[in-house]
Amino acid sequence: MDIVDISKVHLPFALFDYSSQLLMSKPENYYSRFNYASCELWLCTEICHAINHEGQGLQQVSQGDFFLYNEDYKRDLTLYSSGRALTPKIETHIEMKVVYPVSKAKCLESMENLFNKLARSFNFGHQLEGWVYLVWTQHYNLTPDDFFDSRISWIQEKIKSKGKVDEQSNKKMTYFSEIKTIADGILKWRGMDKRIIVKAIAFSFR
Repeated sequence: MDIVDISKVHLPFALFDYSSQLLMSKPENYYSRFNYASCELWLCTEICHAINHEGQGLQQVSQGDFFLYNEDYKRDLTLYSSGRALTPKIETHIEMKVVYPVSKAKCLESMENLFNKLARSFNFGHQLEGWVYLVWTQHYNLTPDDFFDSRISWIQEKIKSKGKVDEQSNKKMTYFSEIKTIADGILKWRGMDKRIIVKAIAFSFR
């Protein structure tokens, strides 16, 4: 596993890419959790722990100057700098969503909620990102390709239509990360093999 690069940690998708590497390095730890009706809270907690403490994590490399924290002022994830100061500085506000094979309307509603949570920080000047984790299992009545292709298309369409408007009413363009395959493997479930695939995509604004 690469050491986290603190000179780039505040850049768009840097933490998303690094957290994806960490999750991909131990996919067997997450099959069973994604098999259930997962919520974002446990995933945020896992990512915080991994980025801050696993290997030569953010806390060690930055000597406490940078840290990732969850559920601070109702933000899913927040990257802070000046961690040893009395009042750390917000660098990045991240919101997360786990998506299963629900209807298009429910998927788009989830993206609307995700966008609205980020919208609270539009005028604060820090980096904003949305991270979406898509989960398919073989018990769903559609192929993995159909699931991922359709849902990623819906997500991109929805977020592009929203965009970001700054204080001068200028609309910011939306851009997306590469799609990451977080896990693809077999879980023993109810006496049978069950295939689970998890992919992730992030978005931001400029």
